[in-house]
Amino acid sequence: MTCPDDCFENCGTHVEYMNKNINPVPDTNALSPCKDTPLTPRVAIITDKVLLSLVCSPMDIQDPGYKASLDVIVSEMLQVVNENSDTCVGLAANQVGIFKRVVLIRGDKDAAIFLVNPTVIKCWGGFISCEETCLSRPAFPGTRVRRAKVIKVRYWDPIVDKFIVRTFKDIFSIIIQHEIDHLNGKFIGKV
Repeated sequence: MTCPDDCFENCGTHVEYMNKNINPVPDTNALSPCKDTPLTPRVAIITDKVLLSLVCSPMDIQDPGYKASLDVIVSEMLQVVNENSDTCVGLAANQVGIFKRVVLIRGDKDAAIFLVNPTVIKCWGGFISCEETCLSRPAFPGTRVRRAKVIKVRYWDPIVDKFIVRTFKDIFSIIIQHEIDHLNGKFIGKV
């Protein structure tokens, strides 16, 4: 079953991927999706400003091991989101120590969408000033940030295995801009 490009609801496809039976503890003999170093279980959100300042590299979706690497990333990101479900609406992979361009956004009805190699290609509808918080920057609660109201994003959707161009507005636009800032080495207090 494939998901329409504009779906952000509990359509079944995203929920199926989110609830996929992934081993929550990665094989420590496996190679990291970021470097040729062994994976280590991550127990906390990255809060170090130097690490958060690093620009993430794209996922190589042509690599034969791409899906296995993405499964590890997804597993760790879902674990953090689920552990912080009362406050977490989005997460960038670098927040769990994986410096690849992957974003998770919690959608309606606890569905999730994963954006691999996301790029904002257009902004419109004006800007809004909003207060944002961040799991990686707990010392900056309610930081005021200026965001575009509507954005068009191009990303690889791992559910349908293709690039998608999709428009996001309102809260989803804000969340995606926040997470893409993370991928670009920007964070609250530095945006």
